[in-house]
Parts: sequence; structure tokens; C-alpha cells
Amino acid sequence: LSQLLDGTEIEFLFVTLDPENDTPEVLDQTMESLGQAFKYYRPETHRAAQKLASAYNDFAVKQGSSEDDLIAHSAHLHVVTGEFRRRLVYTTPDLNLKLVEQDLRR
Repeated sequence: LSQLLDGTEIEFLFVTLDPENDTPEVLDQTMESLGQAFKYYRPETHRAAQKLASAYNDFAVKQGSSEDDLIAHSAHLHVVTGEFRRRLVYTTPDLNLKLVEQDLRR
């Protein structure tokens, strides 16, 4: 998607909902693989990640009580404005990138 939209003013932001395991080093490596169009946001705590997910009608639930436990969460693609208002949400991992591209260009 970032390649299809290369040259536009669209920014991509990867938000981790697992800040205990997604360290800045891990996220830096992930961003390198995704490309220069991507930046990341890492909430300070799991609770902060839950609040952020909830603000976008999403969820992040820890599956246990230790730091290494997995986080159950969706993998939605949220399209937000510069003021962080959600305009679109894609709820399936099987995205038709051409259709998403058309939506974003509109």
C-alpha cells in the first residue's frame, strides 16, 4: 500500500498494543522492513495501549498476568485525519489494496 501511494502526503503509523514486548529496538527493525513511509507509536504501558485501542473502538487484552504473555487484539487498519479522527476502518487482513488505495486517494 505504501508503494502504491508513494509520493502522496499519506503517513503510515504502526501502533503496538504490546509495549512490554515490542521494544524500541524491535520496532526499529520492523520499521526498517516496512520502509521509510512508516513510523511507530509505542504506548508507555499495556494499560495505555488498552486505552488507545478503546478510543478507536478496538481492544487489547493480555492473555495472562506475566510480561511475556500474549496480547489478544485486532489487526485493523484505521485511517485517521491529522487531528486523529477516524475516517475509515478496515477489519479484515485480506485487504484489496487497489480498493484501499482508491479510498485513500479520495
